[in-house]
Amino acid sequence: MVQPQEIHRVPLRSVLEAYEGVTSATHTAKAILTLFGEDQIKILSLGRAAGSVQQLHTYMEQNPIFAVVPAAQKLNQTPTTTRAALKRLMKLDIVKPYVKMGRNQYYTYKTYLALLSEGTEL
Repeated sequence: MVQPQEIHRVPLRSVLEAYEGVTSATHTAKAILTLFGEDQIKILSLGRAAGSVQQLHTYMEQNPIFAVVPAAQKLNQTPTTTRAALKRLMKLDIVKPYVKMGRNQYYTYKTYLALLSEGTEL
């Protein structure tokens, strides 16, 4: 049996910090799901082109920073098809150029990356 003097008290500040962390994570998760849904609606408005764009968007959900050739390989698309989908996503203001490293241009799912980075600024 646990004796009263053996009970350890958790500081209220620790409990509040844990609650704030969970609340923040829940808010971020909801914001990300909302973003994905809103972007899906934009993509569906593309009509026939929506298929390859949808594939790239799904890839970007797991890889918010990406290059065309690796994405094309993973999606079993030609780089030309992936670039065309990328251009459409850029016109929809979903993707933007990120950084060029050597011969590779990297792109970012800008709002998604911003949500993932929220609260991590130093």
